[in-house]
Amino acid sequence: MLLWDGASMFLAVMSAARKLDSKVLKKIRGVKNLRFANEEEVARVTKCLPGAVPPFGRVFSIETIMDESLRLQGDTINFNCGLRTRSICMSVSDYISLENPQISSFTKA
Repeated sequence: MLLWDGASMFLAVMSAARKLDSKVLKKIRGVKNLRFANEEEVARVTKCLPGAVPPFGRVFSIETIMDESLRLQGDTINFNCGLRTRSICMSVSDYISLENPQISSFTKA
């Protein structure tokens, strides 16, 4: 999901089975306010519809932060690849090697 912290946009990558803990993510980012990017902002930055943005902020020149739980849930991750109707399965280790995201814990069950 694409988020705005008041100073910059960033991509938060997390399992769809978990819930975002915005208080923790605000603390990690060192900000008081945090909001989801709106549809226009998502389109402007990524050229994708919300829900179709791949987890590679680097492609869009924005920072990526990945929730630690993705490493613990299994060997692979699945994600949309620019379309809501297409997805990719990739090993978590390959994803981390390619994207080199900041890894933190910012979700809850």
